[in-house]
Amino acid sequence: LIRRSALQDIGGWSETCITEDAEASLRMLGKGYRGVYDRAAYGAGMMPLDFDGLKKQRFRWALGGIQILRMWWRELLPIGRHRLELTGAQRMHYLLGSLQWFGEPFTAIFTLLLLLTSLVTSLHHQLPVRQLTAAVLVVPLAFAVTGLLRATWAMRRTTGCTFRDSVQALRVWFALSWVVTLACVRGLISSRAEFLRTPKKKEGGRLWHALAASRTESLIAVAAVAGAVFMLLRSPSFATLILGVLLLFEAAVYGSAPLASVAAERVQMTPMRRAWMQSPQNTGERPAVRRGAVVAGTLAVVGAAVAAIAALVANSPPDTAPFGKGGNLPNIGSLGNAQAAGPSSSPTPSPSAATTATPSTVATPTPTSAATATPRATATPAPTPTPTTGPVSP
Repeated sequence: LIRRSALQDIGGWSETCITEDAEASLRMLGKGYRGVYDRAAYGAGMMPLDFDGLKKQRFRWALGGIQILRMWWRELLPIGRHRLELTGAQRMHYLLGSLQWFGEPFTAIFTLLLLLTSLVTSLHHQLPVRQLTAAVLVVPLAFAVTGLLRATWAMRRTTGCTFRDSVQALRVWFALSWVVTLACVRGLISSRAEFLRTPKKKEGGRLWHALAASRTESLIAVAAVAGAVFMLLRSPSFATLILGVLLLFEAAVYGSAPLASVAAERVQMTPMRRAWMQSPQNTGERPAVRRGAVVAGTLAVVGAAVAAIAALVANSPPDTAPFGKGGNLPNIGSLGNAQAAGPSSSPTPSPSAATTATPSTVATPTPTSAATATPRATATPAPTPTPTTGPVSP
């Protein structure tokens, strides 16, 4: 949890660092703020569902650490002038937290040198460097063994896990070695925050998908095993034995990736997590647009528009409004047509003599020879003038 006022005070989130929370915490500490560990959980997150997701997460963490180192390495060194008011312990923790990712690129370089040595030794040649004695070759082997013992002891001491669980955790750590190497290289040569691209869909069976997700690590492991075997067969000695053991150790490191990927494929997920894993939110793909759905949607919109227009026409008022009790006002066009039409022999109804509230005249569609009565004045509040046919005097 970060206070909004503190976040605004340091200038907000960084848009150039992929681990913006860790980078923001560094600037907060440099401004005099302090962090407090709270055991209460204020939110819940979802762990990576497969090996691809775990690789993406570790890639982001490693890349963010390298980006923080590139942005603030002057502030993390114990010498020189500093803008951030960090303590010595804070500088050390952030500096070592970023530098510790470079252990994996050095592992990759050491593996490459071992593969080159095994190839040259198998061909009975020598590298253009000083030949190392067997006593010196024991040093990296001793570092590897003591490093494993130290890591398992630290995990058991801090988490209280069993020895088996610590070994399984080491296997996952080794499985992500190549991913961290890629993140370190990407962080050194590029300043943009990029994500690791991994296969989105599962093609084929689970075993094939697991191998495809770690094809590079699998190739390195196979090459290391082949190099150790050929070197021991072509040039057996104590020195080549030490080199062979080191190559097999590196093969175990990179071979942990396909093993972890296969183990992740056997994990039983709940139906909800399985549905989320196949959703575009996890895969990053947009849902495919089906032509039938588009046609059906278009027809539905057109049909709704036609129905709306028909409803408006049906509910619109008629062209003529009722006038009186029994008649309608004629249209102007019908009057003109009526005067031009010939006489009709049909009888014309006479006006009613009943007293009405207002005078009314009934227009005949065609003139007739029958006399029509002139409407009389009725009992109304105001007298109604009687129309005349003679000339009107001024």
